[in-house]
Amino acid sequence: MSDEQELKIVPHVYIVESVRYDDLLEDRNEGTDLSEALRFLGIPVQYEMVYSKQEFKDFVETISPEYRNNTIFLPVLHISAHGNKNRIRFSNGDVIYWSELGDILTPINKRCKRSLTVVMSSCSGFNAWRSILGKKSPYFLVLGPCRDVLWSDALHAYKFFYSRFTFSNKWEEVFFKSSENPAEEIISEINDAIGEKLFYGITTLHLAELARIVSILKKHHKYS
Repeated sequence: MSDEQELKIVPHVYIVESVRYDDLLEDRNEGTDLSEALRFLGIPVQYEMVYSKQEFKDFVETISPEYRNNTIFLPVLHISAHGNKNRIRFSNGDVIYWSELGDILTPINKRCKRSLTVVMSSCSGFNAWRSILGKKSPYFLVLGPCRDVLWSDALHAYKFFYSRFTFSNKWEEVFFKSSENPAEEIISEINDAIGEKLFYGITTLHLAELARIVSILKKHHKYS
């Protein structure tokens, strides 16, 4: 019998959150609950509450891939903030438009050997796909809601996502198989779990899918 261990791929989730000050007063946030859930699942997680664009930029600079004990830890940037189809907003009123997000994350993705996953937990967060326009490659996989989303639905959806994606070995499929969009099955299960087609995901290896997805959004959700 071989003594070689099977190579494992697991996510290392970097949660960065920025909420309105009224959310802070009400102790209303997603990040702390999600962090606890991920730790319970045994998924490495790092959580940071930020208040400005600069603090966000400083935090994402800490993201890097890791390898130890025959395990690859893939970086997942989970962004929890208020947003719309054009941008996300920080506690102090700073905004980052989608094209600017691409500028910020492209060097991070390059450092991560183009393995960065971006999970948008914000209203209209799937609009982050706009940051790939042109020659930029700010992430490998992006997913998020196509329109407004409740805190409770986002939290429920992403607990489900991290659990299913990790324990069904979908990370291996995402990074080693390119014949189909491997995120689609899990995204479909997320939408089934919350009872509506709200979340979408795409990898930069499957950009042909993007035109089809955007066409669906425009038809059913008055998306622009």
